[in-house]
Amino acid sequence: APVIQSKFRVGEEVEAKHQGTGKFFVGKVTAVNPDGSYNIKYDDGEKANGVDEASIRAVDLSPLAVGVIVEANFHGSGNFFPGKVNKVRPDGKYDILFDDGDAEDGVKRSYIRVIDAAPPSSASPAAQPSGLSDAQRDQVMQIF
Repeated sequence: APVIQSKFRVGEEVEAKHQGTGKFFVGKVTAVNPDGSYNIKYDDGEKANGVDEASIRAVDLSPLAVGVIVEANFHGSGNFFPGKVNKVRPDGKYDILFDDGDAEDGVKRSYIRVIDAAPPSSASPAAQPSGLSDAQRDQVMQIF
């Protein structure tokens, strides 16, 4: 029998296009089939057999830092929204602050896509020092 050269391996975390919705969802490869297709078990427990390699993409699992600009899969819905990493958790998950003001804590790395890995530049107005000491800033904040 010919040896199938597979791009993905059993147990690998991937994003696979769901046939019904056309959206990509995170799952794991459970089998590499003789025809070169894959069986996938999605994180929600759903399974798909015979998924074409073109409908699967690798997941970047490299560590992230606070401030990295990302898109995150909001509550695993398959809908990615822009935001930034707000906190790196000890368990390897991330807290995301979305651009629309929503937040989600404990997001799996496989649910996050990097948009801009460079930390925010100090040239942005928000990053400029106010000229106040911490004590002065605390006094101002108490007024409000």
